[in-house]
Amino acid sequence: MNTNKEIFTKEKMRIVRKQLQAKLDELDIGITLTLGNCSFDTQGTATFKLDLLAEGAQTKEEQQLEVMAGLLNLDMTKIYNERKNKFVLSSYNSRSRTKPWIIKDLNTQDEYSTTETEVIKMFSK
Repeated sequence: MNTNKEIFTKEKMRIVRKQLQAKLDELDIGITLTLGNCSFDTQGTATFKLDLLAEGAQTKEEQQLEVMAGLLNLDMTKIYNERKNKFVLSSYNSRSRTKPWIIKDLNTQDEYSTTETEVIKMFSK
């Protein structure tokens, strides 16, 4: 038993996750497999969360986006133009209290969190 040296570190787990995700992405089984959080100890035990999404199914965040957009009467198909950027509603994170709305820049594919007030200004019908 090796008690002086850490077997697993945060950096090692990042590398392992990246390699495992690459292998999961190679599978063609009609289901999207995504590795989630990892918990580990320094002595050699690690546990990864594995999310499965059936083809054509919506993620939890996409489902929440539809519900919340409906409640606020938002246009989910609208593209909001600001200078050179074009934004669309991307998802909704119910665990975020101050900025639960996620918008995506269509030019860069970057995602940004924002407030309900801003989303109403940008995407009202």
